[in-house]
Amino acid sequence: MNQALPETITKVIGRGGLDAFELTNQFGFLRVMQYGAHVTDWVPKGHQPVIWISRKSDFKVGLPIRGGSPVCFPWFGQPDPEKPLHGLLRTRMWNVSGATQLPNGATQLTFCSISQPEDHVQFSFTYQLTLGRELERSLYIWNSGASNLRYEMMLHDYFAVSSIRSVSVIGLLGLVYADKTDGSSFRTQVAEPLTFSGETDRVYFQPKDCGCALIDKGMGRKIKIVSRGCNSLAVWNPWDQKAARMPDFGDDEWHEMVCLESGRALNNFGNIRPKTAHLISSYIGVEGL
Repeated sequence: MNQALPETITKVIGRGGLDAFELTNQFGFLRVMQYGAHVTDWVPKGHQPVIWISRKSDFKVGLPIRGGSPVCFPWFGQPDPEKPLHGLLRTRMWNVSGATQLPNGATQLTFCSISQPEDHVQFSFTYQLTLGRELERSLYIWNSGASNLRYEMMLHDYFAVSSIRSVSVIGLLGLVYADKTDGSSFRTQVAEPLTFSGETDRVYFQPKDCGCALIDKGMGRKIKIVSRGCNSLAVWNPWDQKAARMPDFGDDEWHEMVCLESGRALNNFGNIRPKTAHLISSYIGVEGL
């Protein structure tokens, strides 16, 4: 990008010596790595940090960052053991294509990434982040190929919590979900709110516009998530035994995080015709209880 950055955006050397961009304005603070266009920090004004990062995370090119908010595309999970977990974009350098200070005081930073010949799919991806009263993210997926682009895409958001045993999620009642701790068997959410007492790995199937809220009495806050163009919401916490098997995840860190991930996954995959695009947006707001 040749244009000068506005005063509210600073390019810095981040963890692991990787380039990062820090957005600071009247609404708070946001840090995004150029590697993976990966959000690693978000602190809304008047609130505690929202984003969780493992203290054992690697910040090395070629390895994914554990925590934060990576973009999973064009698949979620690892349907093929020969392919990288959660897709192609988490371990690539993105280009910065725009940086703007908006009239309402919000700050906007835009990244882009395109497919490589070895990907065997063709796409152009634009990722726009806006730090305002809410954290707004818009993802434009353009199918640059000659055949339909079937894809999965998730914003893999790791949220910091006071204690996983004392937080809850509302907004999922009555939804069908795939329980990945039980062979992806299909179940229906029959209790409200959702609470946590063991390993949780679910993908909920929602309407096109979906959302939920994370209630954290220990931190005295509610995190509200609303998504557009999405129809899937993943909920994940590894609990103690799985956390102990993960080399980039501290053995005792499972109690201080939970993932709530918006996008399109499993049976709710996306399908884009050639030379057309799909837009996915996510809005996250924080308020006191």
